[in-house]
Amino acid sequence: MKGQFLGTTSFDKLHNMVLRTLKKLCNQRAFLTDIHTTGKKLEKACERPELKIKCRHNDKSCSCPGKKKRHIKKFKFKKKSSRSFPKKRRFFRRKFSKKKGDRCFICGKKGHFAKDCPEQKKAKILKQICAATNIDDEADLESIFSEEDEQSSNTIFVLEDRASDTDDSFSDPDEYYGLQVVNLSLSVPMVEIKIFPSKYDRPIIVAGLFDTGAACSILNPTVLPSSMWKPHRQIFQAANNEYFSTEIISKPVSIRFFPNCKISHRLLGSSLPGKDIVIGFDIIQQLWSKKVIPKYNGLQYKSHFLPYIRPTTYFFMTSIHSLKEKLIRDCCAESHTDFLSKCTNPLWKNSEFFVSLPFKLNEDANPTKSSHTGMSPEHLQLATTELANLQAEGLIEPTNSQWACQAFYVNKRAEQVRGKMRLVIDYKPLNHFLADDKFSLPNRKALFANLSTAKMFSKFDLKAGF
Repeated sequence: MKGQFLGTTSFDKLHNMVLRTLKKLCNQRAFLTDIHTTGKKLEKACERPELKIKCRHNDKSCSCPGKKKRHIKKFKFKKKSSRSFPKKRRFFRRKFSKKKGDRCFICGKKGHFAKDCPEQKKAKILKQICAATNIDDEADLESIFSEEDEQSSNTIFVLEDRASDTDDSFSDPDEYYGLQVVNLSLSVPMVEIKIFPSKYDRPIIVAGLFDTGAACSILNPTVLPSSMWKPHRQIFQAANNEYFSTEIISKPVSIRFFPNCKISHRLLGSSLPGKDIVIGFDIIQQLWSKKVIPKYNGLQYKSHFLPYIRPTTYFFMTSIHSLKEKLIRDCCAESHTDFLSKCTNPLWKNSEFFVSLPFKLNEDANPTKSSHTGMSPEHLQLATTELANLQAEGLIEPTNSQWACQAFYVNKRAEQVRGKMRLVIDYKPLNHFLADDKFSLPNRKALFANLSTAKMFSKFDLKAGF
């Protein structure tokens, strides 16, 4: 407030000047804070060789040693003094490495293994163990099994020790040791899992087979409802160079192996004989990332254990013989009456077979209603009964059309042979209104001419020709 007095200055001017002063102080503080925070970045940026300022040869203020060929000035910023804290130390623990034993599994002596044991009589037990546990004869039992003092849940077989004071040379050379198989690990990695189609649906229990050779997981289509599948074609090449294709894929479903261990995935659909789901490498990789540990008798996840089950399936495929019998019983018929009694959806009620014919209308023709010539009481009763039957079967329906055509009965030779007269309707006025005939009947000569090149023949019986 240079050249002004407080006594002569109004309150509005004083208020505005105070606000401008405070704003100026805030801007200066923000500027200084920005310089303080970006000082470390500028210090590192100045160390880059392309940003360094080179000294001139005749610059007396250069402090670079004379031995250096490149004279570059370095700008150093003073670091803020801070309290020095001790550095954190990392402690490492020695890893436990299990070494392979060098002691014989049978006689307990060092220097050889059970398959090379000089005690030929005692070495016969090796063949019994390998035959009972499906282990190769050339494998070292010392690296596969470990001896226990008492029987536990992990015990696989038990050897009976017959100690005797007699000399081994007098014993029977064909003597066999008592071998009892207690618990064998299942060779087929199959577990019981639950599939949730959606968040609020009940789980579906299936038997899952682990196959590391499968790139994608495949599910039996009978497990999920048809609304959960979408068309999707994917082709695979098997190990024998044969091709295998799938036609459908499921919506994302949740697969639960353990509590709090779910995997959301889309499964391919294909019929699997004797299997519900084949768990491929795509799901196995996700289980591995969740730290699910495979063992010889099941899967381990934290404190939960999922044992292997016997090869089974919860969804059986219907045999071909039963399907054939069902098709013959439900679809095949000896007559039209038998067919109508078995077919719940007749052909004339199936919307897939409805055809819409876009006719060109003749605008010069107007709707006509001709007077009926009259029928005998016998023909009128017959027509009323026939129309009621056709309407009950759904072949005809009441109409409110502006057109009315004449109807009468015909009793020709074919009708006389059949023993029933035929109802005929004269649609000539209506045909004149529909000018073009896009679906006319083919010529008889043209039909026989096309028979020579035809490969497929079909027959369709109509209830009435008119």
